[in-house]
Amino acid sequence: MQDARVSSSQRPIAWTSGLSIISALLNMWPSISHVIFDVDGLLLDTESLYSAISNEILEEYGLKMTYDTKRKIMGRKPLEAASVLVNELSAPFTAFEWISMFKARLTLDKWHLVPPLPGAEKLVLHLAKHDVPIAVATGCRSDELRHKMRNHQTLWKHISVAVASGDDPMIRHGKPEPDIFLTAASRFTNQPENSDAVLVFEDSPLGVEAAVRAGMHVIWVAAPEEPPSAIPETIHPSAASRVTRLPSLLEFKPENFGLPQMQE
Repeated sequence: MQDARVSSSQRPIAWTSGLSIISALLNMWPSISHVIFDVDGLLLDTESLYSAISNEILEEYGLKMTYDTKRKIMGRKPLEAASVLVNELSAPFTAFEWISMFKARLTLDKWHLVPPLPGAEKLVLHLAKHDVPIAVATGCRSDELRHKMRNHQTLWKHISVAVASGDDPMIRHGKPEPDIFLTAASRFTNQPENSDAVLVFEDSPLGVEAAVRAGMHVIWVAAPEEPPSAIPETIHPSAASRVTRLPSLLEFKPENFGLPQMQE
């Protein structure tokens, strides 16, 4: 069998008594049982590395990648991301040529040196301590994921499911389609009762949209360059309650999602 790691509705508020009001308000918070993390730019600071390499290549062609272009490719499968970049910049090379140039400069030693982002290790260890099932869902290939996590075994050993859509045959469509998160949820040994019991952590607008489409709740750790809106523009206002925007994982309050509170 393939290694599984790599391969509320809200209740109506009753107004009959003070107790019923309090109970109803408490039930407005989601009750999360399972957690899924994105990797690039969420657990690990790979986005800085990707941006540096991308602009190094683009400068040779007199081009530059703006954040507006970057946010359109964040979270996508490699070929999809390359195609968007080439089209957005009207680049004089193909998507396949871009991937080849990019891989030539992204050597393994660079991946091995990528640090975790603030709060990532503390949060994963906290969830693991309380036996919360944890998955990662990323757009890269499974071998690339292993290289990224090589020097982060403190994190990796607590991941029970890892879905790498870059070479996972079950992921037919990348983000913003919900495939990757639905697949990750289905691979937990003890599956969540429903999608509403799953909390996704994402940094990309496309990933946020994918999580919402999957019927899950999502913590959006937005880049400073993002517009100040509470949700990405592609999210319908009716789904806004599923998205919580934070500047950092350090700001996450597990107790707001039915998870054990972190100790200072």
